[in-house]
Order: sequence, then structure tokens, then C-alpha cells
Amino acid sequence: MDTPPVILRIDATYHLTVKTGDKVEQGQRVCDSPANAKTPTAPISGQIEDIHFDPAPHEFIIKIQPA
Repeated sequence: MDTPPVILRIDATYHLTVKTGDKVEQGQRVCDSPANAKTPTAPISGQIEDIHFDPAPHEFIIKIQPA
């Protein structure tokens, strides 16, 4: 049984530190954020399958395929 990918939505104000094809570890930072903001991290270990921008909420949508 295949595990479905995990979707992570990140405010597009921040600069992403990952790209499609990257392997990530659970807890790894996925973007740079100001010191006073909570830095988004990968909720699981896996591989970045897709990243796209959703202009309506001004977010990056990151799809992570579990390891």
C-alpha cells in the first residue's frame, strides 16, 4: 500500500530552502523566516515531489512523498 504524500503550505513571503527532488528529514527547515516567526519545517522525512505557488492565499504548496 502506497503512503499518500504530505502537503505543506508555506507563506510565500519566505524564501524556500528546498526544491523539487530534494530529500528532507523530519524537522528540517524548508524556508528562511524572520527571527521572530516560527520557521516551517518538514513534518515527515521524504522527498520533495512538487512545489507550486498558489496566488490566492500567496502560499507555496509543497508535496512531500514519505521515505
